[in-house]
Amino acid sequence: MSSPVASKKRRISPLDSGTSNSVSLPEEFENTAGKVIKVTLINFLNHAHLTINCSPNLNLIFGRNGQGKSAIVQGIALCFGGSGHSVGRDANLNHYIKDYHLQNGPNFARVELQLSNQGMNSYQPETYGDVIILTRTIYKNSSCYAISGLMSKKNNIDRRTLAQYLRHVKINVSNPTTYMDQEMCKSFFFQSSAHSFYKYYSAAAGLDQMEEKINAEKNNLEVCKAELKIRKRVLQPDRENIENLSKQIISLEENLKELKQAKESYRLALYKVEKDKYNVAKERYDKFVENDPRNEIKELEDQITSLTDLSLTVKSQIQELIDQSTEHKDKIRNISDNLSVSEESINEFVHAFLLFVTHRIKSSMLALHSNISQIEIQLNKMDSEDKPAEPETKREIVQLKEELENVTKEYDQLHNRHQSLFSELSNLEKQKLGIENQMSEVQADLDELKRENDVILQSLNTNDRIETNRKFLYKYDPSSVRRAISKAKSSKVFIHEPIGPIGEYLKTIPTVPSWKVLPIIERHLKRVILVWLVATETDRAALEKILVSEGCDPNNVKIMKTSFFHTNLDLSSNVEKELAKSKFQSVLYKYLAVNEIPQVLLNIMIELFNISKTAICKDEKELFDVLNNNGLNITAAYTLNNADFGKRVNGSLFFSPSYDRNPHVYRYVRYSGGAKMDHTNEFNERLAQGRERENVLRTSSREITKKLKNNTTQILVLKSKINTIKNEKTNLLKTKTRLESDLSNEIIIDSMTLLNSNNKYNNSNTIKEKYTEQLADLNKKMEDYENQLTSVFNDKKRHESAMKETQIGLNTILKQISEKKIEFQNTQNQINSNKSKIRKLSENIRKYNSILDDHLKEIKELSQRINKYEHEFNEDGIEYTDNVPTKKPEEYLRIVDSSRLVVANLAKGSDGVEQHLSELKDKRLSAEESLRDKELRLQETQKNYSDQKINYTNRCKRFDEYRSRMEQLAKVVFKRTLEMVCGYDGSLIFNDVNRTLDIHIHNKQQSYSKAHVARDLKTLSGGEQSSIQLSMIHSLASLAFSPIHLFDEIDVYMDESTRSKNINAIIQFASNNRDRQLFLLTPHMEFAKHIAEMYPDITKIFNVSKQQN
Repeated sequence: MSSPVASKKRRISPLDSGTSNSVSLPEEFENTAGKVIKVTLINFLNHAHLTINCSPNLNLIFGRNGQGKSAIVQGIALCFGGSGHSVGRDANLNHYIKDYHLQNGPNFARVELQLSNQGMNSYQPETYGDVIILTRTIYKNSSCYAISGLMSKKNNIDRRTLAQYLRHVKINVSNPTTYMDQEMCKSFFFQSSAHSFYKYYSAAAGLDQMEEKINAEKNNLEVCKAELKIRKRVLQPDRENIENLSKQIISLEENLKELKQAKESYRLALYKVEKDKYNVAKERYDKFVENDPRNEIKELEDQITSLTDLSLTVKSQIQELIDQSTEHKDKIRNISDNLSVSEESINEFVHAFLLFVTHRIKSSMLALHSNISQIEIQLNKMDSEDKPAEPETKREIVQLKEELENVTKEYDQLHNRHQSLFSELSNLEKQKLGIENQMSEVQADLDELKRENDVILQSLNTNDRIETNRKFLYKYDPSSVRRAISKAKSSKVFIHEPIGPIGEYLKTIPTVPSWKVLPIIERHLKRVILVWLVATETDRAALEKILVSEGCDPNNVKIMKTSFFHTNLDLSSNVEKELAKSKFQSVLYKYLAVNEIPQVLLNIMIELFNISKTAICKDEKELFDVLNNNGLNITAAYTLNNADFGKRVNGSLFFSPSYDRNPHVYRYVRYSGGAKMDHTNEFNERLAQGRERENVLRTSSREITKKLKNNTTQILVLKSKINTIKNEKTNLLKTKTRLESDLSNEIIIDSMTLLNSNNKYNNSNTIKEKYTEQLADLNKKMEDYENQLTSVFNDKKRHESAMKETQIGLNTILKQISEKKIEFQNTQNQINSNKSKIRKLSENIRKYNSILDDHLKEIKELSQRINKYEHEFNEDGIEYTDNVPTKKPEEYLRIVDSSRLVVANLAKGSDGVEQHLSELKDKRLSAEESLRDKELRLQETQKNYSDQKINYTNRCKRFDEYRSRMEQLAKVVFKRTLEMVCGYDGSLIFNDVNRTLDIHIHNKQQSYSKAHVARDLKTLSGGEQSSIQLSMIHSLASLAFSPIHLFDEIDVYMDESTRSKNINAIIQFASNNRDRQLFLLTPHMEFAKHIAEMYPDITKIFNVSKQQN
């Protein structure tokens, strides 16, 4: 690797890119995504300007301590979204700026990464090209990210966009397999536990995200189940309501039918009387009539009758055709709905299955192909292990054991002392936490008290400006308007005296805190408190005229017309009865002085604003309890402490907090009947009590602060002692680690054996066959999804064909309707023409002689009355030729009166019987539609619940299978790697219930018993821990792919022998997995150069000692 080029001595702008404009993808980075091509550090830690060209496989960074090795990988981790603390240094980002403490030092630091972006895992290549340039600029008070590419300019991005890119290329710096800083490398097992190991494993295998999705689906399943119960419960009242309405309709229709028959009989009886008179007169007239010209009129009348019958027939045919067209339209509407459902199903299937599921299946297939290829590579590259070294003399082993025993005893004594001090420190910190909680409670009380005092002071300051405020609020003088209404009332301008504004009439009962209830009334009624109530449109016009004359803006006139003026309905009595039976009495109705509020206004507030079902609770807890209790029949609720609001709609709760600084300030509801309310004494008394309470709280606060200060001093002293003991323990631990490493090397050299190559080969073949079977199953699933999509498209084509045929039928029927209407119009024209001829003949008829004049006049009068009856009968469809009544008209009239009285009683005093029947039918139709909608929603909910339950069960099953496979894979890789690097037998113990991962290590030189199995890894030597740590990282890395791995001095506790084996294992991993990029930091220059000479094709080295800043 070439050494970095020294930059010119100039002040660098934070907006400079730091890279050349001509950026291209190197040949060795082709078909890769997420690998680091170049790293540029500007003003970062102890680097003024550093540039590193990286290898796509293995990068070794060496140099003496303090020269900036860790700064390189820390800059990379920060650029990948890491925080200051998570990358292993100070939590304050401004401390990463070089010479940040100097007055004239740089004011920013920047890390710039050139990342490869080619191949299957590339991120938006059409936007960024083959290279993505990711930049993080750190200022003294903030930091920002930017992204650019070969095909796009530099744009600032947020953390969400950065996280989206990192998820796509599978980089997670919080995973120790991706980034392990120097502190974690040194104390991996001291800072970790069985739970944290399991968390690392879960994150590496992707189990944590899968569990989040499964838990979310479980919650959705519970919500769907609860909704299903609610929908089933609400159907029964609707069915009972429909049954009651049907009974009322049937009873009313039967009585209406009897009334109609009685009316028809009465009219037929009158018709019979007139007909008998006409027959007698006709007989007298026929004796004197010969060749009467009115015979022609009779023929024309017959033609009119026949034409009338024909028109009725045509009209009925038109109606039948209209009914058929309606049926076709309904059919078209149903088919359209089916088409919409099919299209929605296609869209959902395509997006939810083809785009998501298919992508997951293809990803799984690619992963399986990759696993099969890796297994084949392992089968081809199996080599024999290095021969064990010759053992040392037994005398040296005994001497090392004695020294190790002495150091261990001294270390145990320090450890016991450290534990006792740490226990004392824990007790002091618990005391500190309790004191801080007391401080928080006292401060919360002070804040609440201050807010209440502000409300009181504001109320006192505004109490003297009430009249002025009234005019300002209403934009007119309400008192002047009411005086004008009183004057107009004597002139009978108003039918009913208007009521308003509503806020002027509202008043609370004396026993409640009005300063807390009145703001709730304003929030509940909202702008309605400005409204005037009138009875008729005449009253509205008169009131509007008065308001405009008093200075009110015509566009801001707020008037509501209500029918409660015309009724004597008293809803308050029903409310009192309901509240007497209720277990919860704290409702808005109970807080109002209902006896002093006009009945009309009270009825409106009960009917429209549900003041009898609106609760006033002490706090948020009581609010949630009341709304969750369906038996209390509460639909909305407020709290007295903060005026928060909550309501229940369709079984769901909605909560709206009050964000007002002073939630108990009210403006409109101040008066009752125009009288000014003086609360000065009440406000002063409350203010004095609040100040006394404030003094008590402040005294308590000072005492608690003093306790907290003493506690903090004791904690600092103990921490100083603990740090001293920690330093002594560290020195002993180094000595112990060195002795254990020497002793372990002597023992390991005697016990190492060759690995069994035949067993490795058989296991690899078994895994390969298993992956092949999984690949075949995934191919079969892909075919099933494609067949389902084809079926949905076929259903859509079938619905479209049915739609086309139905539309053709509808067009044919509409054409027939048009033809029949033309025929009906022609018939009406003929009837009108004949009537015109009759009128002309009637005008031209001359009286034949004076004898027939009287008879003719009588016959004409009788004929006109009979024709009138017959015409009415024809229009009403009454058969009058064969239906001859047997009673006199007077008898039928009495029957009609009695039937009308019965129907009126059934109509319950409505304006019209037919209107009442129509209203009942409308109510029943609305109830039936509501019931159908609820039943449809119930069916949909049942289907959704069933589908979700099946999906949840299948997902849990697949999750368990996948977790078992990942655990088995992790165990195999860990066991194989540990045996290769140190010859130990190790196992991973997974506990999925307690979510722990324990590591058991056994030295093969010792007997296989529980006593010789190491479960506490902190008791092992540094070399053993390093080997186990490497095996653990290798195991986690095998579960999930990451294009980059960063390790900062992972060989810190390794001696030469251990370091050689462990690093060789890492190099072998890098050689076998060339799709991954590794960064290794080490202070051992000779070791780094040795590796570069052994693996020149995959390795680049960088010496930070040669950098020029």
